[in-house]
Amino acid sequence: MGPGRAEPGLSLALGLEAGLGARLGDPLFVAKTGVGLLLGARFEVLAVPEVAIGIAYEHRDLGSETTGMLASGTADIDHSAHVLSAVVRAYPARIPEVGGFLELGLGAAWQRVDARGVTWAPGMPGGGRSFVCKGGDTAGFALRAALGADVALGAGVRWLSAAGLDVARLGDDVLDSCAPGAGTTTGFALRTGFAYLFDVSGG
Repeated sequence: MGPGRAEPGLSLALGLEAGLGARLGDPLFVAKTGVGLLLGARFEVLAVPEVAIGIAYEHRDLGSETTGMLASGTADIDHSAHVLSAVVRAYPARIPEVGGFLELGLGAAWQRVDARGVTWAPGMPGGGRSFVCKGGDTAGFALRAALGADVALGAGVRWLSAAGLDVARLGDDVLDSCAPGAGTTTGFALRTGFAYLFDVSGG
């Protein structure tokens, strides 16, 4: 999240944010955790008080699953994604100290999978062998939409919070011979963070 400004002029903003995302819907296997940590950073340009445009990076934990006891083994699987998005934020209502905004983001998501477990010959769990593996995928489509507010704290620093939905169109094939991908995910997200505003208008 990044700030809005109340005065005309050109400004740049650097922001850091963190939050929690809750995956909606059922995963491929049995969910262990459906809530994950969100960590991100962004750079934005503000040419008018009502609109901010920029680019944002975020690492998303997409939750973890367990396969349970299968015929040839059992495994725990962690899903995550690196998301790079173009973002735009509009401020339909604001005063100098507080602003309410609508944010939309469109970009790409690269998912990762981490798995650990035990494999055995079908029907012979007594002869199991442990394994650990990782896998990655090509970019998928990512979309986010949120409503939020920012508050001026002084000296160019603003505090921002937002709530919204994240969608990532990811594959569910086995990644790098490790484990299946997360597939298309939809999640509810809460984010909060701080941004620093640089006035470069020269006024």
